[in-house]
Amino acid sequence: MRPEIVSYIRHHKDLYRLLREDSSYYERIYSDNSSVYELNKLAKEKYKTRFVDRIESIGNKINILSSFLDVFQ
Repeated sequence: MRPEIVSYIRHHKDLYRLLREDSSYYERIYSDNSSVYELNKLAKEKYKTRFVDRIESIGNKINILSSFLDVFQ
């Protein structure tokens, strides 16, 4: 594997975690180096670290807090 790809994997923690959990993805990277970027997107979706997921999480927390405050009023 090219050193740039190894560096990219180590820099992106979600991708690194995905590869540690399911090593079959290494075959895709070995056959096509550009698939590492697709796998990074897959890892972000799986571990919910995309910007959209973060916004959704904040919205859920605000709703829970609002419900909690309504109980005390």
